[in-house]
Amino acid sequence: MSLLWMEHEPEFLHLVDTAFDHCQKEQAAYFDALPKHVQRIIYRDTRYNIDFLYTAYVLNDDKIMNDYASWLLRLMKSVLKDNLPEKTEDYVFRHFEHIRQAISEVIPAEKQAALFALIDCAQAGIREGDAVFPYRKRSVFAL
Repeated sequence: MSLLWMEHEPEFLHLVDTAFDHCQKEQAAYFDALPKHVQRIIYRDTRYNIDFLYTAYVLNDDKIMNDYASWLLRLMKSVLKDNLPEKTEDYVFRHFEHIRQAISEVIPAEKQAALFALIDCAQAGIREGDAVFPYRKRSVFAL
């Protein structure tokens, strides 16, 4: 759900399917144990991540991916609060790595370098973590 309509470039829709397939293959036992509705949620989230990638690509703005990945990590840490923070970081980082792998398979060569750079920005946003948003450690109740 980004600002742009990625359906105009079908290879980005194919990228969603391919990246999701990479996730499933790497973690086959995990995916086999998931209910179908949870698998659909992960597919939807993959599409959402690629939608942001597409927007950053078209607008030539790497800050979009860095900020988005930082936000996504914060969101996933709150959703997966039973996980260790490092495990959640690894999960989100690996998800972008699956997208990178899929890019090399389905996206034309002339677009790959720019998309790889955007994936690097996303992964940097994940690695930077709290350094990017230092204010988030403060409690909203401590005014």
